[in-house]
Amino acid sequence: MKHSNHRVFLLQLFFFAASCAWAQSIEEVLRKSRALAAKKNFSDAQSLVQEALKRFPDDHDLHVMEGRLWAYTRAFDKANEKIAWMQSRWPHDLDVSSLACDVAYWSEDYKQLLSACQLLLDLSPENAEAYFRMAVAYFELQQYEEAKLAVDDAIDLDPSHAMALQLQIMIEEELLKNAVSINYRYYRFNRIFSD
Repeated sequence: MKHSNHRVFLLQLFFFAASCAWAQSIEEVLRKSRALAAKKNFSDAQSLVQEALKRFPDDHDLHVMEGRLWAYTRAFDKANEKIAWMQSRWPHDLDVSSLACDVAYWSEDYKQLLSACQLLLDLSPENAEAYFRMAVAYFELQQYEEAKLAVDDAIDLDPSHAMALQLQIMIEEELLKNAVSINYRYYRFNRIFSD
């Protein structure tokens, strides 16, 4: 009996050591792929991550990195396919939602960006960058009132967000142009019908 317990302990120790080695190798792959991506060597980073995914097909972080690498290379269709797969596997995941927001922003898909930002804000309501990107989407869709609300939220959360501060000025200029245009049209309408 004593010999059997010793064998079980050794097997447990072996599996623990193996799982630690796997975790270290995944971390090493992620570290190396980030370094390669920082040097804009995306093909080597993708090869490294895809090779690791063959060994560790269930690893969340490797899948997120693969999606990011597709986005960095502007292969947005592949990035969106990866995001859809990850969302089905890990619904309501902050990393996946953040990636979806990034891809929609970088691909200038503003309707998708609104959806992605809303999902990200549901998971992380204090995310100033998500509010900023939502404001960008509304601005590009010429929905200036909504853009103003979103950019104000971004600045409330991060008063030093330089791009949000610039966007706030642009939104206010558009709102002012629209107000002047509406007043002019109202004035012309009244003049035409008052005669």
